[in-house]
Amino acid sequence: MNLYLGCILAFFADMSWRVFLPGMPYPQLFVLWLLWEASGTDDYAVPTLAFVAGAAWDAGRHGIFLHHSLVWLLLVLIVRRMNLKVWFEYTITQFLLALAVSFATRGLAIVLWLSRFSTDVAKTRFFELLLIGAGLDALLFPVLCRLGQSQTKRSLFGTVGL
Repeated sequence: MNLYLGCILAFFADMSWRVFLPGMPYPQLFVLWLLWEASGTDDYAVPTLAFVAGAAWDAGRHGIFLHHSLVWLLLVLIVRRMNLKVWFEYTITQFLLALAVSFATRGLAIVLWLSRFSTDVAKTRFFELLLIGAGLDALLFPVLCRLGQSQTKRSLFGTVGL
């Protein structure tokens, strides 16, 4: 139940930020949540939630249908395949991984968005939003990891409460 509640909260927090603060740089709260959940669990609920939430996102934002579904599903599957659970213990690696994921997802979203138009596209603030947004993601992800960190540690003899 915690997984589904986190999905709903992250989705609506991300959607609310973009609806009520248009034109402002934004952190990708749902992508950060997907990154955190994909690194911590092995069940198939996370890729399913990524795909369904992406479809809902595209339907709500009037984008290319299944565009976010494919990007977010690819993100989850790559993170699970890399199995970087050990790397998530350190703040610097959390920062760098969030920066890389943010550049990848934002860059892919920009490429797919620009592919809808002819070559004569008006001047936009893509690169400004890309750099500032990726920086926000990289700064926010270690904080979210610390907030969501469990107070129980695994040891050779089972779990230990701290």
